[in-house]
Amino acid sequence: MEQSTSEILRRHISVILPYSREELIDKIRGCIFGQAIGDAIGIRTECKSSEWAASKWENQPLTLLNWVPKKSYFPEGDWSDDTDQLVAIINSYLDSNGFSTLDFAAKIRDWKRHGFPELGDKRGLGIGKTVKKAILHKSFISNPHRAALEVWVNGSCEIAANGALMRSAILGIINFHDIDQVIRQTQMIGKCTHADPRSLASSVAQTVAIALMLQGVRNIDEVIGASCEIAQNFLKSYREGLDREVHATCSPEISQEYDKNRMRVRKLFKRSFLRKYMHIGLDEMRPIDGKNMGYVYFALGCGFYGIRQNNYEEMIRSIIIEGGDADTNAAIAGALLGCKLGFSRLPSRFVQELRYRDWLETKLNRVIDKILS
Repeated sequence: MEQSTSEILRRHISVILPYSREELIDKIRGCIFGQAIGDAIGIRTECKSSEWAASKWENQPLTLLNWVPKKSYFPEGDWSDDTDQLVAIINSYLDSNGFSTLDFAAKIRDWKRHGFPELGDKRGLGIGKTVKKAILHKSFISNPHRAALEVWVNGSCEIAANGALMRSAILGIINFHDIDQVIRQTQMIGKCTHADPRSLASSVAQTVAIALMLQGVRNIDEVIGASCEIAQNFLKSYREGLDREVHATCSPEISQEYDKNRMRVRKLFKRSFLRKYMHIGLDEMRPIDGKNMGYVYFALGCGFYGIRQNNYEEMIRSIIIEGGDADTNAAIAGALLGCKLGFSRLPSRFVQELRYRDWLETKLNRVIDKILS
């Protein structure tokens, strides 16, 4: 029998020691700036081989400056689409006074078309294939969940991309005191572009871990254990409801295509795979720089590897020298470890080198004022 969230938490969590307001703000800022910095550093080895990445950065001091970007549209000190999409969630939350799938869909489509004009953007850059296909779907603005489902089914129900996970850290901060609400809002926003059970369960694992740390759970093994079991339960329940959702939401042609594939792909959604990637090290995941570099469990594994570390800079280095989808992997790990350590323990030079730090801080402060008022 499936256990409730509260039952899982009672079994896993022994002690909660709530933080003071100042400590809590430090954790929240550490989470978001930890993501943005990891993202900005990870751009340097994105889509590169591990051999190339290690040759450049294994023994060099990390910096966000003094480089010629492989993608000239990202200036030095800038982050990528990972953190841009997180900001799109922030903007939607503030404008909607909560969460709205339709508002988020409009926000992310507007970002794709124009970027953030106040930063000099002409359009959103670095966007992944899954997100792009969802945004371009004819139903996206009116029914983003349908759009994402149909994109996923048209990909033979196999594409488990990391694009929902990479932007989800803020969803573990807002309403952090209510784990069930964190799960609901993570699913609501994630499903706008990603329908694969693995993609959504990975996002739930991350946001629950962040919420538990903000609640005052200091034992990281307990955080990992609880968030893993909650994500596994989510994976099971979401997987079991997929048949009904596809047939209720999608066109007859898409439903037929889903029925052809569903039994073949069910083995991919085993809960044991999720647990494995939440508990292994980088050496056990290698290689992560191949054609499937955007696989969500690689990003999840990097994130939960990150939370088990204590030195932010060396953790980021160890991830980016693996190459592959390095900006996403480092962003997710940076958010989790940044939440654990707090902003005050992030390397100050990285914060100073972050190109749009004041702009990001202004937006984050509005969220903090809203959730802690």
